[in-house]
Amino acid sequence: MRREAYSRCRGGLLQVPTRRRLSVQVTPLRWGMLLVALWVGGLAGCTSAGHRRAVPPLPRRDATPQPGTPQEVPGEVYTLRQQAVQGDVEAQYRLGILSHTGEGVPQNAAEAVQWLQRAATQGHPEAQRLLGRLYLAGQGVPRNETAAAYWYRQAADQGDPEAQWQLGRLALAGQGVPRNEAEAVYWYRRAAAQGDPEMQWQLGLKYLHGLGVPQDVVQAYLWLSLAAAQLPAGKLRDHAARACTRAAQTMTPAQWAQAQELVSQWQFRTVP
Repeated sequence: MRREAYSRCRGGLLQVPTRRRLSVQVTPLRWGMLLVALWVGGLAGCTSAGHRRAVPPLPRRDATPQPGTPQEVPGEVYTLRQQAVQGDVEAQYRLGILSHTGEGVPQNAAEAVQWLQRAATQGHPEAQRLLGRLYLAGQGVPRNETAAAYWYRQAADQGDPEAQWQLGRLALAGQGVPRNEAEAVYWYRRAAAQGDPEMQWQLGLKYLHGLGVPQDVVQAYLWLSLAAAQLPAGKLRDHAARACTRAAQTMTPAQWAQAQELVSQWQFRTVP
């Protein structure tokens, strides 16, 4: 049997293997050892500077705006409102956020929708995404899945990864749009390709178990390995690494070679 060259970690640094085909006799233990090397050291064939990460890290899927929005004093709110009335899209979005969260102004769901609608109509992607969420949840407006899908699509077309992920979910469930698994996969991949490790983890699990997408261990390994290389230490990264190991253990040598090629090419990819 030909000798194989595997990635080995020494002192936390990845030693890049030579390119040779894998032997047919590959045990699960060796797969696991190889995965650990890839996980700890990063991605095979890529330097640490080549990893794609979302900057800044994205919030949880379609969460409301993160706490920490500056508290507005009355004079500042007045100025912000004047700017919004004059058509300033960022002021409209910010005023919508303040009205939605009740930070610095009385909480008013209807007014929040009004300002977000103005900003969204002018093409503000975050306003479009949040408006989609409000329509889907029926907050400040009657629940309307069609309107939710419309605004998610507007934001998704502008590259908002959270909106892309949510639009994929709607397409898979047939909410607000005709059920279309192929379109769901398209939007899932668009979102994950932007580098957010949590989205990559979720997409990898979908491919591993065939949840809403065709089961594909090669794609599962790609997305799970990317996620495991970027997630912070903790349960989520451990889960991604274990799932990646499971994908690797079920691969044929040909699938493994294909998976490694996809991973090695990742640093040269562009967002579709």
